[in-house]
Amino acid sequence: MNQDKSWRLTQINPWSAVKTAFMLAVAASITLTVVVLLSWLLLRAAGVLTVFSDTISDLLGTAVVDFPSLLSFGRVLGLCFLISAIQLITWPTSALIWSVLYNLVVGLTGGIKVNLREE
Repeated sequence: MNQDKSWRLTQINPWSAVKTAFMLAVAASITLTVVVLLSWLLLRAAGVLTVFSDTISDLLGTAVVDFPSLLSFGRVLGLCFLISAIQLITWPTSALIWSVLYNLVVGLTGGIKVNLREE
């Protein structure tokens, strides 16, 4: 027996959108930090940064940029935390703005219709 259910999304609670976006931003920040640090450790252990710096200095004849010191652990971690902090501010803010805009527009459009079928 097939049953069809139909719902219409007519309002998004802005506070719920902010809370959800904040939790997603926290999860994305943790993931970003782990991936960046593991990548940095792998590149440092493999000596890729040193080889890249040596290749650039051989091509140009002088040491233009010292990549191993430029990409130190502290700088990479600081940049990662800065990006995470920006992310923690912008995601909930944009979720709030979009939920309010959706709630304003839904009066004109009637909302989004969702059809579900049980098989």
